[in-house]
Amino acid sequence: MNFKDFRKQLKGIKYKSDKDWELFLPFNTKAETIQKIITVCRENLIVDWHIVFGEVTKQIPEPETRMYWDDAKKS
Repeated sequence: MNFKDFRKQLKGIKYKSDKDWELFLPFNTKAETIQKIITVCRENLIVDWHIVFGEVTKQIPEPETRMYWDDAKKS
């Protein structure tokens, strides 16, 4: 599966993406939304994903959540 096809399955989910196999979700993204993305991954047998929750600081009071995949490009 390519990233374009994967993104088509994320209808209704708010995110931005600067490069393939990486998503940035808004600070206030609900757990249910992240679970929907994980469900799409499982349905497509994309299992090598990571979630990085940014730390709130004075400089970045609302950090984005980063999701990225290691081996999805190879499939």
